[in-house]
Amino acid sequence: MMGLLRKFRALIGNGVVWAVAWMFGSVLFTIVPALLGGIGLPTGVIGAILANSALFGFLSGSVFSVVLGIAYRNRLLGDIRPASMGVLGAVAGMAIPMGLMAIAASAGNPIPMFAVVPFLLTSGGLGCATSVGSLRLAKVAEPDALAEDVGLT
Repeated sequence: MMGLLRKFRALIGNGVVWAVAWMFGSVLFTIVPALLGGIGLPTGVIGAILANSALFGFLSGSVFSVVLGIAYRNRLLGDIRPASMGVLGAVAGMAIPMGLMAIAASAGNPIPMFAVVPFLLTSGGLGCATSVGSLRLAKVAEPDALAEDVGLT
């Protein structure tokens, strides 16, 4: 039971890290360019952007934790290469937005391609950067963790 709770705590912790990182990313890639471009954003819109990015980041980070646990079960943290971590992070980052877009399209509300491509590129890029950053942080923060099993599932 303790092992399951530890894995659940790791999943939630990773989701929170991703939520914060994605909120920072939304400020950097959405809010600041809009304000610098002279587009006035009401406080409610800024709050909605931050809330959506936190939700997407949390869900994507949780998906990433599960995928990481499956892909690297019974392997050591030190065995993970940043490139493969980046690919897994990009896939996890795009999984939630792609799923939501597929649901919208199946309900008869397709999202225009000019909005889909930048959104997926941003989500994939944020997923890649967050996953590689998480790996580097984990390796620096706890050198003992290099000898621990990664399996989260």
